[in-house]
Amino acid sequence: DLMDLDSDCIYVACSGDNAIQMLDRATGSHLRYIPVAASCNPYDVVKAGDFLYVTGLFTDKVYKLSLQSFSLVASLDVGTAPQGLCAAGGRLFVCNTGGYQNNYANSSVSVIDLASFSVEATLPVWANPQFAVARDGYLHVSCTGNWSDLAGKVDVIDLSTLQRVQRLDIGGNP
Repeated sequence: DLMDLDSDCIYVACSGDNAIQMLDRATGSHLRYIPVAASCNPYDVVKAGDFLYVTGLFTDKVYKLSLQSFSLVASLDVGTAPQGLCAAGGRLFVCNTGGYQNNYANSSVSVIDLASFSVEATLPVWANPQFAVARDGYLHVSCTGNWSDLAGKVDVIDLSTLQRVQRLDIGGNP
């Protein structure tokens, strides 16, 4: 299970519970569960503004949870089997693995405009993107490959143009 945190809370994606668990950062005590959606299998959670964004691995969706009402306020269709999330510059980046059952075909990153909560672009990437980090104007996407004949790579995307500018052949399965 992946998590995010702010100055007060830790937010943990609980896949079996289909919820986000909120913990008090100072004490570690349980505050509440925020339900996501039935059978969605939350994979990752990221906080941006007054909202939590959660990938639904089994539903091919990203969910938007309000930290005011502690409830689901919207969902959005993305690519197949979304996993890692990254928020930067008013956008949410969703790593769509393509799914094990599809040998990670059509792996992509969905670019979501947070203001309108709509898909701005879908960027093709190397096989099985699982995590992304935005730094210094670039999105770095860690793509695991397929665990057999496709080795891992890191795709580097320019955030100003949303174009891939580099693919690093790192080998193995990051």
